[in-house]
Amino acid sequence: MQASRIGIVLTAFLLLAAWAPSSANAQGELDYWQVLAMDRVAFRFKTVALMPATDEPGQIMIYGDRYGYLRANQVSGDGTTEIWRSRTLDGEVWQVMVEDLDGDGRVEILCRTKGGRIYVYDDTFNPRWENLREDYQEISAMAIANMDDDPAYELVILGDGHIDYIDGKDFTRQYRSTQTYEATELAVGNVDSDANLEIVLNTGLVLDGVRLEPKWSTDDFGSMIELLDIDGDGIEEILGYENNGKMMIYEADQQQEKPVR
Repeated sequence: MQASRIGIVLTAFLLLAAWAPSSANAQGELDYWQVLAMDRVAFRFKTVALMPATDEPGQIMIYGDRYGYLRANQVSGDGTTEIWRSRTLDGEVWQVMVEDLDGDGRVEILCRTKGGRIYVYDDTFNPRWENLREDYQEISAMAIANMDDDPAYELVILGDGHIDYIDGKDFTRQYRSTQTYEATELAVGNVDSDANLEIVLNTGLVLDGVRLEPKWSTDDFGSMIELLDIDGDGIEEILGYENNGKMMIYEADQQQEKPVR
């Protein structure tokens, strides 16, 4: 994991925040370069997420470290202050996400650790839920999506090879796959022409989000994947990224790599 590199990136960000000249700093607001630095860190590292600051200027940066702590820093034009730190969690932090899970207009903070644990906190950092140690030995990937008709989102979890749907409101398990899968990245979106969402695994497998039936199987998509509608047709493409810097674009609806026109 890349968690050991976060200290270097955060240090660079704090130096930028401290030295970047801007009239916004005097007012406590972040300037363009500070926001860009925060967005870059949150995009590149799964262990960093951003949360809006409700009553104060700036943003809140949520990040987890390899020592098993989840931390929240208030970042503004005036500087950076740690405003919260979790108790020691069960394992090194591997993923942090911020999302309104239950549709009440307030975000939740999610944290996944190496030990197969998931921790959920509300936006005031009070614990809402955590799974049992017995649930998973390892969680390989996790995403958030609305997989059914109710307003709450689901946690889509690839744990011990099975894909689980966990309700984002009451945190009950709604579904578990009978088959097992291997992947290190998982994304959920609409990548073909039907109305259902699909689950995309970076190992090259596209599954129907309702029945988890295979819809396309090909060579692996890369070490990192994202879904984005890049041609405006209402269907998301699969963007695969290799460690050597090469990016591939796939059209699952056509079951092919996107041709160059």
